[in-house]
Amino acid sequence: ELAAVVTVRRTLVGSETIASQGRDVPALKAEEQISGLPGKRTLWLDAGGRLLASEETGPFGPMRVFRADAATAQRVGEEGGELPAEAYSATLVRTQIRLPEPRRIDWLKLRLLHRNPDLGWPAGLERPGQRVVEKTDRELVLEVSRQQPVYGLTFPVPATDANREYLEPNAYLQSNEPEIRAQALEIVGEEKDLFRAALELERWVAEAMRFDLGIAMAPSVEIFKNRRGTCVGYATLLTTLARAAGIPARLVMGYVYVDGMFGGHAWTEVLAEDQWLPLDAAVVAPGTADSARFAFVSTSLREGPGMLNAGPALQLFGQIGVRVLGYAREGGERMAVAEDAQPYSVAGDVYRNLGLGMDLRKPAGFRFVDLDKVWPESILVGLAGANGDKVSLQSRRRYPWEEAEAAAWSRLETEVPSGRRGEMNVAGRAAYLIEGNGRAAVAIPGSETVWILTAEGAGAADLVRQVAAGLRM
Repeated sequence: ELAAVVTVRRTLVGSETIASQGRDVPALKAEEQISGLPGKRTLWLDAGGRLLASEETGPFGPMRVFRADAATAQRVGEEGGELPAEAYSATLVRTQIRLPEPRRIDWLKLRLLHRNPDLGWPAGLERPGQRVVEKTDRELVLEVSRQQPVYGLTFPVPATDANREYLEPNAYLQSNEPEIRAQALEIVGEEKDLFRAALELERWVAEAMRFDLGIAMAPSVEIFKNRRGTCVGYATLLTTLARAAGIPARLVMGYVYVDGMFGGHAWTEVLAEDQWLPLDAAVVAPGTADSARFAFVSTSLREGPGMLNAGPALQLFGQIGVRVLGYAREGGERMAVAEDAQPYSVAGDVYRNLGLGMDLRKPAGFRFVDLDKVWPESILVGLAGANGDKVSLQSRRRYPWEEAEAAAWSRLETEVPSGRRGEMNVAGRAAYLIEGNGRAAVAIPGSETVWILTAEGAGAADLVRQVAAGLRM
């Protein structure tokens, strides 16, 4: 299960009668401690030492396992299951402000608050680009600085004792598969610079993959074939392609900031001589990955994926709160953030988001709704009218290589397919309008975001123009 050699100690703590497969069964109760892993697991065993039930702390809360007969187990396996929405949302860590242009953040200062101090803090928080400033059992202050790109290095990189495990294929990263290797070499083409080649691979994965929460972990050959997965899938494929091209690479697990929250995330690091440079095909930044993230474990996956699901992940996922203490964008000044700051305020007819530097004035007869959404929702603020009219302001990510107008139209076509097109000015910026079939939408491109203002109702086009006139950015 852990893909590691460990020492397991079980301590008998008592005996209980528990319900198992529809009947009461006498059980031995034991506590299990696994070397290198935080916390303890509680077990209930029958007289022969066989497992009846277990309970342990996990990222989605307490995880309980129960003994079942073969037919029940097979039925559950075939039908599958789904976590309740509140369990998943509990792992997302809301911040007290919205970070402006997070993919361009060069420096970030955070306070992490541990809800279960007995689990401890991972040792991997102290790493290149990350510095632990203060630490107690319950709180930890962390500074994250962006790793600068390294140019002028060539590839393929010769294997050495130090980098071999980051170049070689393994059970999850099949970089020696002919189709994967051929694709990697086609992507990098005639490029000779190691980091520029890595950026080309990142772009290809970002454009080729589709996000699918149903595929948590899979070997790279499967991901390459189906082109779907979570962030782990994106990172697995990018790491594999980098190795196939002769660039040492590893997979990293941590948290990333997106749309008002930090969530569990995975990305890739490539080795440039003695520096690990982060790249993220799922949440793409220009150049190296931004500092609106922090890592706690990295792995070559040579020993399997156990490191990603054990130790540090159990210590942090679902166990922490986060407060932003400060940030800096692309070499700009460091901005301090109050820990009691609020993500937004509403005063009369005006919604104000200080973090984003944005105001929205609502028309008469409307009320503000959907004010507390975070990723995976894209809505920043909504308006509801007495007659059922609806307006929403949403954020859509824009790739660094996308031209502003093209990015705007591609997002608008998903809102009103084949609608009538036009152009306008919103908050002093060029904007683009599409309307038809009782819907209208305006796109306002930013440096890494396309803001989409949508309206639904009989007078949608007039309504979206009216609301756009009350938007300040």
